[in-house]
Amino acid sequence: MIVPNKAIPYSTSLLSKLPTILDSINAPIPPVELYHELHSNFDDLSQFLLALDTLYVLEKVTIENGELRQC
Repeated sequence: MIVPNKAIPYSTSLLSKLPTILDSINAPIPPVELYHELHSNFDDLSQFLLALDTLYVLEKVTIENGELRQC
């Protein structure tokens, strides 16, 4: 789930995983490589992609030449 509520604690929500991604992007990195580094923090690939989509919409990351970069 994306946001915490009465049934979903913050620790299992998508919002708690966003800082993990941001902390891991120190230099431009392909999304596949980033997923291999962080896959243990996510339930599955779709959760990771949803987190990347969220960061993109919030203008915290961008993708250039197939690599993720922090804005």
